[in-house]
Amino acid sequence: MLVPVVTLIVWIGVYPAAFTGKTETTVEALIAQVEAKTGMNR
Repeated sequence: MLVPVVTLIVWIGVYPAAFTGKTETTVEALIAQVEAKTGMNR
């Protein structure tokens, strides 16, 4: 029963881009909005 969970954990550790790549554009847009409102720059 734990084999699928462990497999998923290992997969995320080895190839995280499959999970983080889908949200990268959204996160960048959110960061840009926050920086624009607070006047912060990277």
